[in-house]
Amino acid sequence: MESTSSPIPQFTEITRLNVKRLSEDEIIKQVHSTCVEQGIPLVLENYHKKRSFDHKLFTFRWLKLNQGDQEIVARDMISNTDEPMILSDYIDYVEDAVNSLIPPDQILYGKDIICPKPWKDYVANFLPSYFKYNGNNDLMSNLAPELRADNLMIYLGFGGTKTPLHKDMCASFGHNLMVYADEDTWSTWYMVGREDKEKMTALVREANQNIDLENYYVQPSQLAQAGFTVYRTEQRIGDFVLVPSECCHEVLNEGGSSIKVSWNRVTPYSVALAMIGSLPSYHSVLRPEAYQIKRVVHESITKWYDALARSSSRTKLNCEFVTKMEAPGRDLQAEFKLLINAYKTFLEQEWVASSKWDESIRIPKTFDNKMHLSCDFCHCDIWNRHLHCYKCVTEIGPAYDICLNCYRNGRGCTHPLTLRDGYKMKRLINIYTQSRKMYIKKIKKDPELRDLEESTESAGSLAYGRWKVSRALAKEEKMELHNEFPQQHYMEPYRPIPRKDPLKEKLKKKLKSGKRKHKGKRRPPSRKKIKSGDGNLEILDNSSSISTISSKTESTINGEQLRVRKEITKEEPERTDKTDDGSNHELNNRNDMLRTVRDFFFIDSVLGIFLNQNQNDHQ
Repeated sequence: MESTSSPIPQFTEITRLNVKRLSEDEIIKQVHSTCVEQGIPLVLENYHKKRSFDHKLFTFRWLKLNQGDQEIVARDMISNTDEPMILSDYIDYVEDAVNSLIPPDQILYGKDIICPKPWKDYVANFLPSYFKYNGNNDLMSNLAPELRADNLMIYLGFGGTKTPLHKDMCASFGHNLMVYADEDTWSTWYMVGREDKEKMTALVREANQNIDLENYYVQPSQLAQAGFTVYRTEQRIGDFVLVPSECCHEVLNEGGSSIKVSWNRVTPYSVALAMIGSLPSYHSVLRPEAYQIKRVVHESITKWYDALARSSSRTKLNCEFVTKMEAPGRDLQAEFKLLINAYKTFLEQEWVASSKWDESIRIPKTFDNKMHLSCDFCHCDIWNRHLHCYKCVTEIGPAYDICLNCYRNGRGCTHPLTLRDGYKMKRLINIYTQSRKMYIKKIKKDPELRDLEESTESAGSLAYGRWKVSRALAKEEKMELHNEFPQQHYMEPYRPIPRKDPLKEKLKKKLKSGKRKHKGKRRPPSRKKIKSGDGNLEILDNSSSISTISSKTESTINGEQLRVRKEITKEEPERTDKTDDGSNHELNNRNDMLRTVRDFFFIDSVLGIFLNQNQNDHQ
C-alpha cells in the first residue's frame, strides 16, 4: 500500500499511497488522519495510470491550440520580476529552454496561470469529491461567486524554475497534481510539518528574511542541517501532493517541461489556524488577505446553523448535515465547534466594551457590505466594523478605509473619519448565541463554548475610544498617517489623495481671477450706432452677443427683401457655475464661441448688404 522514493540522508521521505490499491473512503480517511489532524504532507501516486485519465487533454499542444492567445505573467527567476507574455509565446519559450536555446541570464516560470475550464471540469470529476475546488468540503463555496478567490491555477515549468519557501494563503489546504511531464522530469519538494513551522520561520529569520514575503529559497544543503524534520519527495506525472495547513514548502523543477494543476481549500481547521497564525502575520507585513476568512466564517456558520435547525434528530451528525457534505473520516461536530469559536474570536475583536460605548452616537451601516473591502494601509480584509473617510480619493475612487487594528495603533487620515458597520452588531451577536445554543441542544454540552466576553483592550474598544475623542474635538485635528512601517513588508501602504472641497475651490478661482460679481440691477452695455441710408443698426461693444437690433424701415436691396429684426429685447441672464468639475466651464466657453461666430456672420452679412447698396446708389 505504501512506498517511498529513493532515500536521501538528512531528509524524511513523504509517505506515498497507491490510489489503484485503495478505495476512495480509505484514501480520505488516511488524508484526514495524516494531513488534517497531524499536519504531515502526503502523496497520492499513479493517478495517471487510471483508465479515465486523459493524456491527450493535458498537453502543451492543447494549450497552444485552445488558449494560445491568453495573456499571462511569467516570473523571472533571476531578477524576481514579472514579465507579461502571451501563452503561445511562453510555450515556444519552454521548448527552447528544454533544448538549451535560451540565454542563461533569463529563466521565466509560468506560474499562477488561470486554469482552462475543460481542465477545471475534468479534475473536479476525476478526483474524489473530498478534494473538489469550491466543493462541499470547501468553505469558500459558501460565498457568493463574485466574492470567491480564484485560486485554481496551472504551473508550466522546466528544469531550473522553482517556487520559494512559503505557506499557502491563509492556512488553506493545498493540492498539486502533475498532469504532464517529459521523460526524466520531476519536481523536488522540501516540506516542513505544521509542528515545526516555528523552527522553520526562525531559520529563515536568521537570514534576515520573512517567510510570509515568499521571496527566499532555502538551499537544500541548509535544510539538511536544519536540526528538525524536513520532508522530501520527487513529484512525477500522476503524483498528487497534499500540503497541510501551515506547512512550509518549496519546490524545484528538474529535467524537461512539466504541467501541474494546483488549488487550495478553506476548511474549519484552516480557519482556526489562520486566526492565530497567518492573519496576524499578514497584518505585520502589510500582506493582503485574499480569502476573506472573516466573511467566509460568517456565511458558513449561518448555513451550518440553518442546516442543523432543519435536522430533527439529536443523533450523531451524518453526511446529510450541511448541504449533503461528503463525510467519510471527518468529524463534523468538531468542525462546527471550530467555526463557532472562530466566529466568537472575530466578534470579540470588534466588540466595544459597554463602559466605552455611547448610545447617543449613531453608527451608519455601509452600503457596500457585500463588496470585498480591505484596509488601505495594511491591506487586511475588512468584513464589518471599520473607519471610513469620505474626503479622500484612492485608486478605486472616493473611498479610504482603515481597519480597527491600524486605527488603534495611531494610523488614520488628515480628515475626520466615520465609524461604519457592515452588519448590525446585535444581529451578529444573536447569530453566535443561537449557534452556540443549537450546538448544545442538538449535539452536546461543551464547556469550551462560552458566552461572548467584552474587553476594554480589544481592537474595537481601543479604536472606538480614540475615534470618540477625535470626534468630540471642536476643530479638525491633523492626524497624519503613522510613518513607522514594518522593516520588511509585502506591499506599500496606500497614501490617499485628499479630495478638493468644491466651495473652497470656487472661492480660490474667484479670488485668483480678481472678478467680483455685480450686485443689484445689471448695468446695460454701451452701444455703438452704424448709420445706413434706410435705418439704424445698433451693435453692442461686447462682440459675444447682440442685445438689441432695431430698424425703422424695410428695404429692398438687389431685388431681395431684407427684414431686419426689430427687437431682440431680452438681455441674456448672467451665467453662473454650479459645479466644480469643469464641465460647465467648457460648455459655457463653447456657447460663447458659437454666439460670437453667429453674431459675426450676421453683422458681416448686414454690413455687406448696406455697402453694396451704397455703392449702387453712388453709381
